[in-house]
Amino acid sequence: MSNKKTIPRVCLTCGKDFLATRDNVNKGYGWFCSRSCHAKSRTGKDNPNWKGGSVLQTCLACGKDFLANRYEVNRGRGLYCSHSCARAGKANAMWGRAGKSHPMWGKTGKTSPGWKGGITPPQDKARDIVRRALKNGELVRQPCELCGSTANINAHHDNYSKPLAVRWLCRGCHMKEHSRIKKKKQHDTNNQ
Repeated sequence: MSNKKTIPRVCLTCGKDFLATRDNVNKGYGWFCSRSCHAKSRTGKDNPNWKGGSVLQTCLACGKDFLANRYEVNRGRGLYCSHSCARAGKANAMWGRAGKSHPMWGKTGKTSPGWKGGITPPQDKARDIVRRALKNGELVRQPCELCGSTANINAHHDNYSKPLAVRWLCRGCHMKEHSRIKKKKQHDTNNQ
């Protein structure tokens, strides 16, 4: 027996008859007799977020069979049965090959991924010379020439052809100095 506020319905999950309120039906609800039936309707393939379930994989590190998420396998993951196997497998993949079997074997000069056309920029050469001079004790870091700070001191080159002629500037003043130089260059090019 139903009153005016309820409507007889049939649960989509279990097929049981139940009464749904007219308001819920009008709002598009009232399809399930209980929350548990609603939850069951949204599991597995019926769930809008379903990504394919599990698939049987063989661990690349230990050879053991395990269940992996199909979505992860499709993304190129799900190759190892555990974190420890993943660490071991990745370490072997990166460092396990030595000598001629290593992908970087014999790649020098133009075949090297770090090739920059055979020219080392003067900035890089100057920075390397300063690094070596600091390490050997030929140069000693000084406080910032502009603000006096002693934290995060950088060597600033006004002329890269004179690598040991540096001005000591803190990181903030060094960035301001490069900004000033850049603005000056732009101003000079605009006035030509």
